[in-house]
Amino acid sequence: MHDKNFSSLSSSQVVILGGGNIGSFVAKELADEDYSVTILDSSFERLEVCKSLVPNSSISTFDATNLEDYKSKMSNATLVVNALPGPIGHLALQNIVNLGISCVDVSFTFEDPRIFNNKAKSSGSLVVSDTGIAPGISNIFAAELASKHNIQNLEIFVGGLPFRRTPPWEYAATFSPIDVIAEYVRPARIKIDNKIKSRSALSDLRQLEIDKIGTLEAFLTDGLRSLLDLQIPNMKEYTLRYPGYAEKILMLKDANLFSDEVIQIDGVSMTRLELTSLELFEQWKLIPGEPEFTHLIISSIDIHGNTKGWKVHDEGADGWSSMSRTTGLSTVSFCKMLLDKTIQGTGVFMPEYFGTNSSIINRIIDDFKAKGISINRF
Repeated sequence: MHDKNFSSLSSSQVVILGGGNIGSFVAKELADEDYSVTILDSSFERLEVCKSLVPNSSISTFDATNLEDYKSKMSNATLVVNALPGPIGHLALQNIVNLGISCVDVSFTFEDPRIFNNKAKSSGSLVVSDTGIAPGISNIFAAELASKHNIQNLEIFVGGLPFRRTPPWEYAATFSPIDVIAEYVRPARIKIDNKIKSRSALSDLRQLEIDKIGTLEAFLTDGLRSLLDLQIPNMKEYTLRYPGYAEKILMLKDANLFSDEVIQIDGVSMTRLELTSLELFEQWKLIPGEPEFTHLIISSIDIHGNTKGWKVHDEGADGWSSMSRTTGLSTVSFCKMLLDKTIQGTGVFMPEYFGTNSSIINRIIDDFKAKGISINRF
């Protein structure tokens, strides 16, 4: 069992696994609060960027497929933040749990992290998974609504977009494009009359009018995940984009460009999905410092027909994108609550587990508002 002292903040060793936009933001926030932070990443070039952003951190290269790297580079860790892309994030979480290390897991994996619950309990690991904005903040507020009202219908709308509308995509990704594309490939699970159904991603197109933003397109994606276990009869989650985006993605999908078929490119084997991801990464790059926003709506209807919900909105600040801030700051909040023992125990917990705890909810809200992120109940 990996027994570390969570009560002494100055001695807490936090390892950030993955130095991308989210990982580097989390590292910066924790280092600024005097936690000892080490960033691990497979790319030395990326680590050099992290070091420039977080000068008071330590950095080291890391192979997420090599168990010995976990043993040697996490041996003194009080807490690990799993900020790796989804395809490798699941393996990383398995190794972290097997070592009995506690983890805040913001890696958006296809697999349900709760499959490691029993192992986490036996190894002494405390894991909070899906700690981003959606899933993450959306889970907490959905559970809060369900605990106070007889909710019959819940809909979640979330998206991050540049204000710049450059054709053809009118979009920019602030995290791994392969994780973005995964949302368009796997079927979207929804709930209708207390039965879980499957619908094609990018279907059920709707249009929403967003204050100060304008018209956005909403389509189904598979973001509900563990929220499907809530006692709410009808639930859906939608991704927000500018109008016309879904049609363009469907053209790529219909052309088999998201498939796992292995092809050869200049003597290198890769899947069509990997190639498409590389190409879209160049087209979806967010220009550093450019105006952009993240918008989240959690909307519910109770048994009496009353609408209740939450809205979260951010437009970035201090050189960090809104998606990095909203996804990363909720992760930071959970890190601090594990480190100061506000959250205790062993096992794997999803964010909605804390949706009935007003002190935890208020702490997250306070953390967001302190950074100028708008959170409002309606």
